[in-house]
Amino acid sequence: MTSFRQLEHKVTLGDKEAIIGLFDPDGDVSVEKGTMGPGSVVYGYRMLLTDGSIGLLSGGARLDAALRAKVSGDKPLKVKITAFGAPRTLERTYVVEVVR
Repeated sequence: MTSFRQLEHKVTLGDKEAIIGLFDPDGDVSVEKGTMGPGSVVYGYRMLLTDGSIGLLSGGARLDAALRAKVSGDKPLKVKITAFGAPRTLERTYVVEVVR
């Protein structure tokens, strides 16, 4: 049986909000068809958050590109992901920092 803490919850970031968690490059990533136009994709990244819970952060190509620019290798990394701009708009960007 799954415990309450093991259930993943959706993480939603507003403008200038951030999340810190353990990101595993070899972990599962969900891929769904997006709603922003033909060919758009929504990726779902599971992360172990600092409170010990599992969070699911979803985003499109910009989130994927920001993660790929900072995450290399195959070992899990503690990262801070900050969102800028309104969700689901062309102004949305992400900054990914590796936390030591």
